[in-house]
Amino acid sequence: MSLSGLTEFAADRIWQRVGTARNIQFSGTYAVLPTGIAIRLLAADGVTVVQNWTAATLDSASAGNWAATLSIPQGGWYRWQARPTNDTPGATAVSARSFAVGVLVLLIGQSNMRTMWGTRSAPPAADALTRRWAGAGWWATALLRQG
Repeated sequence: MSLSGLTEFAADRIWQRVGTARNIQFSGTYAVLPTGIAIRLLAADGVTVVQNWTAATLDSASAGNWAATLSIPQGGWYRWQARPTNDTPGATAVSARSFAVGVLVLLIGQSNMRTMWGTRSAPPAADALTRRWAGAGWWATALLRQG
């Protein structure tokens, strides 16, 4: 295997979609210089394939580090794997942290917004992937299925 590691995203990172997707740059390290990179999206369980191996645009590969960009459809939580296109049998381990692509909404201010997105015991009723800042950190993640 010529890729030796993945660069993890921040925990539970959500990217603002552009249309119905977002170009995201993935990166990692290599032992043998790759001629291209393919990315596979997995569900949060790290097993279920959401999007099979897809060639990404190789942005850079030098000094043991690579970076590649791929359009990711809205949704999540996703985890990912990468492999060099010149060594298709090999693949990196599954990313430890998950990420999502969607609509980011920032609400600041009024205390009556406190329960707008649900409470710890009752998540939101609408289809949504939500994160709420509670001063000490993010909490109340809810991924509700559409349709």
